[in-house]
Amino acid sequence: MNKINSTTYNIYQEELEDLTYYPESFFDKLLFKISRKASYSKSINYVVYLPASDYLRGELFCTDVSEEIEEEFTQTNLVRLLLDDFLEQAKRKNDPKALYYALDSMDQYSIQVYSYGKNGNIDYVDKDDSKTIKLICKIKRKEALRLEVMLSDIADLGVQRTFSVEDVLRVLYTDFITKYKQGKIKNIYENTIKRLNNS
Repeated sequence: MNKINSTTYNIYQEELEDLTYYPESFFDKLLFKISRKASYSKSINYVVYLPASDYLRGELFCTDVSEEIEEEFTQTNLVRLLLDDFLEQAKRKNDPKALYYALDSMDQYSIQVYSYGKNGNIDYVDKDDSKTIKLICKIKRKEALRLEVMLSDIADLGVQRTFSVEDVLRVLYTDFITKYKQGKIKNIYENTIKRLNNS
């Protein structure tokens, strides 16, 4: 189900408000500067719902990478890598319309949540007899801000559909898993490990 220009970009709005706030006293200026610095270094949790079959493939992929590098590589690490690559490519192109069409063409699922499980970080959701899983992704605030600015630029085009940060994380993940299971990504383990070593 498409979202019709109803997405709000909270971090982007906070940033705009901070830019137009002018503290008067020395104490207010100092407090404002400290709070800005602290907020920039924090991470934000986003909840993404994924098809269980994709999640399982992602889990196996992450386990294989973990064994190769002999340290933990999680689904959240995978999402962060995918997001980093996406942001880098989007920054180079700097074309909101092309970005919109890329995201729209990659989006294969429209997930609606009907019920929640009680499994801590992983909840199961029923939809038409299929299962989805809730993945909690921790993203740096500055990356979330950059993404929200890009998505706001897309919304300004007046397109029928807008994307939230969660939408983008889901789209990037499911697109990666689809290409992975179809064998469309060459040297996937070597390239992932190389990417980890360079980050």
